[in-house]
Amino acid sequence: MVSDTGIGIPEKQQSSIFTKLFRADNTRDANQSGSGMGLYIVKTLSDRIGVQVSFISQENKGTTFMLEFPLTTVRRLSAGTKTLVGSSVS
Repeated sequence: MVSDTGIGIPEKQQSSIFTKLFRADNTRDANQSGSGMGLYIVKTLSDRIGVQVSFISQENKGTTFMLEFPLTTVRRLSAGTKTLVGSSVS
């Protein structure tokens, strides 16, 4: 889970957040830097390895992103190790 207390994502634009080159209107209004590629890349890679990405956001309050790793994905990614981020995998 990753959280911030930034400008948040406007509700009407949340369905587009993982779209290539997307930047919410409020990021442009606030002169925030960025290319609109970061979340697109995260979503593309997570889809390929079987990880679910979700978020909750309130404009002017911030955003929290969550990653859900199914156990089969954790086992595949750990490739022979028994510990992944402090969690035991059997």
